[in-house]
Amino acid sequence: MLTVDISLPDIEELHKLVQEGQEKGFLTYDEIVAGLEEVDLTFPQAHALRLLDPDRPLSMSEIAERLVCDASNVTGIADRLEADARRRAELLDSETAERRQQLFGELEQEREKLNTEVENLRSFEREYRSRLKSYFEQQLAALDGSGEKRPALLDSERCGRRREGFGKPVVISRSAS
Repeated sequence: MLTVDISLPDIEELHKLVQEGQEKGFLTYDEIVAGLEEVDLTFPQAHALRLLDPDRPLSMSEIAERLVCDASNVTGIADRLEADARRRAELLDSETAERRQQLFGELEQEREKLNTEVENLRSFEREYRSRLKSYFEQQLAALDGSGEKRPALLDSERCGRRREGFGKPVVISRSAS
């Protein structure tokens, strides 16, 4: 009969070690696992990633040796990490494309709104100029005392005086009375 003598550490000593570790900022296994779950990694995946060094690439068999597991397990871990990375990249691409579409849609709506406002202002300007022209014609007619309406704008060949207004030359002629 084979007997094995296993000496277990004192429970109080274990609690003391855990407390010291927490005071020094060490994480418990559960805290580590919870943190890994937040970034969708398993403990073996995180352990495999921890072994990687970009300056010194390792073969699958070397990683398997360091993880103390079979190379097929390392291949499975690597395949899952690669698939997860591709899935995340595709998700980021689709989210970026969706956001771009949304922004372009918003910009197009804003553009249409601004074009409508510009057209409204142009319409207002045309109406304002027309009313101003009519008002000036009425005022000229009243000054002449004739009561009949005359065109207020004349071409420069038939005109005696010229004034500038609204960016276009406006010619006003008065008869000598």
